Amino acid sequence: MAKLNLLEARTLLGWSQGRLAEESGLKNTAISDIETGRTKNPGYSSVMKLVAALQRGGLPGVKPEDIFPLPDSDE
Repeated sequence: MAKLNLLEARTLLGWSQGRLAEESGLKNTAISDIETGRTKNPGYSSVMKLVAALQRGGLPGVKPEDIFPLPDSDE
């Protein structure tokens, strides 16, 4: 799947932030904070909940790294 940000993925499904919050089990404010960049590195558990919700919602091929870029490596 092409790289998307969370807002783009949510929009593809036609979901509001509230719907994604319900589907993922996260708070609406957490979704907003991720989409606006206030939360730059969400925790693993949150990422997995969001990806699972997006997959169930109709984006079965989406993977965590499609939505949340892996940190740059200096190695």
